[in-house]
Amino acid sequence: MSMETWGLVPKAQNDTQTIDEAIAAAITDHEVDPHAHQGDGESLQSHKNESVIDHPADSLVTDKYLADSITEDKILHNKSYKETTWQTLDAILQDIISGGSITSYFGMVKLTTANTNNAHAALFFENNTSDFNLAEKNPVMQAIIRWPSNATTEATVGIGDYGSDVYGFKVIDGVIYALAKIDGTDYTTEIMNVVSMQYNTYRVKVYSGEKIEYYIDENLVHTDTTHISEATELDYDFVAIVITKTTATRSLYLKRTIVYQDL
Repeated sequence: MSMETWGLVPKAQNDTQTIDEAIAAAITDHEVDPHAHQGDGESLQSHKNESVIDHPADSLVTDKYLADSITEDKILHNKSYKETTWQTLDAILQDIISGGSITSYFGMVKLTTANTNNAHAALFFENNTSDFNLAEKNPVMQAIIRWPSNATTEATVGIGDYGSDVYGFKVIDGVIYALAKIDGTDYTTEIMNVVSMQYNTYRVKVYSGEKIEYYIDENLVHTDTTHISEATELDYDFVAIVITKTTATRSLYLKRTIVYQDL
């Protein structure tokens, strides 16, 4: 006796549509129904009525928010925080060798070397409490930077003490590197495919004791899990320096700059 496949049987004596076809059509109708699962007690209605909607951690990204929609009362200020747009250089420590200059403009600062080989211009955020802590307090630095694209130039922007431990970015002869300076020794990793040396947003996030992430324009470009600083009491928490390696001036430009760490 032959046996028919159930899914191929017509769904009624007066309807030649097979069972499989009827099920597929019902699923399609359900998927295109904008009101599916919104009735009382149904899944979307229940989800909507929950006091806390459970999304995976870190799953809400910036393009899900309307511009200017996050108000001050929704922001938790739980960091030791510094921000400047460089209208003034008050409270900024400067170091200029051989007649260079550091000039504050509205919303920008320009560091320029003298035209003497190895001359530099540098600025620092200084702590008078020695409380900047790479090893434990998860510091972050973000700055809008325009690097010198010339050969015979070296420039660094980062968080930490330039004489000992720093995480940031370094440019040598127009090539950008992720920088980890530990106990005065530089460890660099070239960042590939950086098209422009115009203004870009650079960010370093330190997960103390674990890793350092380097971003350019919100793109993660490098992660370092090897060079982990143990520095807990640093006198400085930010550095920007440009050095000329020839007898010509070189310039570094900074716009909005932020440094913060856990309290």
